[in-house]
Amino acid sequence: MYACQEDMDFNSPAGAAAMSARLHQDYLWPAEATQAADDLIGGFYASCELFPKHYRPGFHDPVTADIPTLVFSGKMDTQTATSWGPETARHLPRGQAIVFPEAGHGALAFSQCARDLGVAFIENPTVPLDKSCVAGLTPTFALPPQPVGAQAGEDSR
Repeated sequence: MYACQEDMDFNSPAGAAAMSARLHQDYLWPAEATQAADDLIGGFYASCELFPKHYRPGFHDPVTADIPTLVFSGKMDTQTATSWGPETARHLPRGQAIVFPEAGHGALAFSQCARDLGVAFIENPTVPLDKSCVAGLTPTFALPPQPVGAQAGEDSR
C-alpha cells in the first residue's frame, strides 16, 4: 500500500476529487472524462484505512548513490512522467538517463535500442553509452490527405 503513504496533494479521496474538479474547470474536461477514475478512487483508498500512516523523514528526498545507474523513460509513458527519469539521474553522480521518444512505460520491453543500450550498460557500466540509436526513434504519424469530412473538391477553409 505504497500509495497510502505518499503525501501528494492529490493522493487522497478529497485530493483526487479536487484534481478532477480542476481538470473540469481549468482544462474544460467533461465530467465523463474523469468519471471512471472518480468511481475507482473510493474503493482504492478505502483499503488505506487498514494501514497506519507513519511519518518517514526524508521520504521525498531524492535517492543518491555513487554507483553506475541507467535510467530509462519514455515520452509516451502514461504511468510515470517522462521528466522523472532525467531528474532521477541528475541526483546520481554516475547516473545516465535516456528518454525514448516512441516508448511508454517499460521502454526496455518494447525497444530494441533500449535492450541494446541495457546490455551495453551491463557489460560496461562505467562507460558513457552511445545513444545514437535513440535519434531514429521519433514516431511518425500518418494524416489523411484531406481534412476529415471534407468532400473532394471542397475548399476546407
